[in-house]
Amino acid sequence: DPRESTNDRPERRLNIEEGRRHWAFQPVSPQQPPSVKDETWPLDPLDRFLLAKLETAGIQPVADADRYTWLRRVSLDLTGLPPTPGDIESFISDNSPYACETVVDRLLGSRAFGERWARHWLDLTGYADMMGTSNNVFAEHAWRYRDYLIDVFHKDKPFDRFMLEQIAGDLLPASSTEERAENIIATGFLMLGDVEIVEPDKPKLEADHIDTQVSKLGTVFMGMTLGCARCHDHKFDPIQLSDYYGIAGIFRSSPSTHKIPFGVWSKLNTTELPETPEQLAGRQQREAEHAEKLAAMRAEQTALTEERKTLEAKLTESEQPKPESPSAASSAASSPAVDRAALVRQREELNGKLKTLAQTIQHAEFFSSMVPRAFAMHDAEKPADMPIFIRGNPYAPGTIVPR
Repeated sequence: DPRESTNDRPERRLNIEEGRRHWAFQPVSPQQPPSVKDETWPLDPLDRFLLAKLETAGIQPVADADRYTWLRRVSLDLTGLPPTPGDIESFISDNSPYACETVVDRLLGSRAFGERWARHWLDLTGYADMMGTSNNVFAEHAWRYRDYLIDVFHKDKPFDRFMLEQIAGDLLPASSTEERAENIIATGFLMLGDVEIVEPDKPKLEADHIDTQVSKLGTVFMGMTLGCARCHDHKFDPIQLSDYYGIAGIFRSSPSTHKIPFGVWSKLNTTELPETPEQLAGRQQREAEHAEKLAAMRAEQTALTEERKTLEAKLTESEQPKPESPSAASSAASSPAVDRAALVRQREELNGKLKTLAQTIQHAEFFSSMVPRAFAMHDAEKPADMPIFIRGNPYAPGTIVPR
């Protein structure tokens, strides 16, 4: 308060450079395995580190698990599935010194391995088949990224390539149509997650989604929480506001959502995927077959609608009073009532059929185009640097930070 003090602004308390000298930010260097008392137990250098700690604590390693227990553990660990009776019999009867290696190779080569371990990465991505948290909106293209991940683990793609595809797959060269499509799909890593598409405040929607992208990048690939630096320099990790918005500006230059002309709704951006000639021909055939089914459903809807009109006319006619003759007086009290009840039942059945058919047609129309698309990143026409949002508020721009 200048009325009470003439001191200048207090010096910065956070020392970024000092923080960057912390051991966690230093390059990994080779370590000499420690010496141990029991030289017969270690099978590789890593075992020496484990055994040294056990010996220091006066603890003996447990004995090796029996063959069945080992098989059950490794099967559940790698695939999430227990061994089948055939797997057990095959392993127990394998007396070769490479029996364990044979089992592990089989498990690593199974589709189940990719499915199990892709789940962990989907958790990091924030994957869901629905979009947003306020409405049940189907994320219709999210499955492509899920399948991409399963294939990555199944085919044992190198991690550095895996990482690069998810951050910049749309910018990478490709040697085939299939590889180009795969690279594009990979960027779904940055698209999927908690996107509140019914947020009426669009600048906030943009800032919040960028925040999830920056935070995801730091957590998954750097093991660091970058999200705190949206509002202030990080209190623990050596991350400044300028670091955060330098990264955020990259993502802001690759827009992820767009407003649609329907209330407050927005949608995730999609990218059309390239197709091989065979894929194109197959898709066009499926679309033609789909169009035939849709036309048949619309024709059925028209016929049922006309049938309902006829029933409505009969019901209206049955409500009109008719002059009675002496000969018809005896049946006037029963026959019209029975006919009307039957007509009402028919109308209700028709209404039920029409309602179900309308929903089926709406669903079919939504998927009438089968052009392959993916939630994927692409650069804006005019990328630009981003200002610091003071306290994270998109309505309080500050200094512009270079990307």
